Amino acid sequence: MKYNIKSEFGRQAKKFRLKFGLSQKELAELSNMSPSEYGVLEKGITNYNVEKLQRVASVYGLVYYQFGNPNCEFPIFNKLPNKTRKAIILREKPLRIYKERLIIEHLTLLLGELSTGNEFLIKHLRTNINKEYSILYEDEEISGTISKNFSEYVIKTDDQYMTKQGVGAKPFYYKLIKRIPARVIAEAKEKVGE
Repeated sequence: MKYNIKSEFGRQAKKFRLKFGLSQKELAELSNMSPSEYGVLEKGITNYNVEKLQRVASVYGLVYYQFGNPNCEFPIFNKLPNKTRKAIILREKPLRIYKERLIIEHLTLLLGELSTGNEFLIKHLRTNINKEYSILYEDEEISGTISKNFSEYVIKTDDQYMTKQGVGAKPFYYKLIKRIPARVIAEAKEKVGE
């Protein structure tokens, strides 16, 4: 799996935001961005200049290169800038925080159990993730994550699941073309807490 600085910065942005109980809208306001602009940054799907990255990092009293480090520790509340502390204190109701989404790690662990040449459907991955980790991802989220992060290991085949009943397109099979390295699997296990 390749290191992707955009997605890593986005993961950090989300992790910090949730730690301090801020919504995307609040974080966008604190960093002088529109909510959609901040949302795209958090998803890690666009390039931003250093100035915008710094705006997000400064919400936490950090410099962009500190904030982009996955090992960067959370600042203590009293060290946050006044504007950020005020936004946290003045929340009308607590932010509802969902279980941290570790889709890349969950997929790494499930795909790591497969042998080269194994074929699978996205719905099977969804079911297994739900069973193993009690979290439900959308099929589109799983297939998008596979195409963005696992293209070296997985391909979408031309074969469709023809026994699907009802309306809608027949889903395609995916195939593991290369084993995921043990080191990558070990890192995913550590992050998930296995």
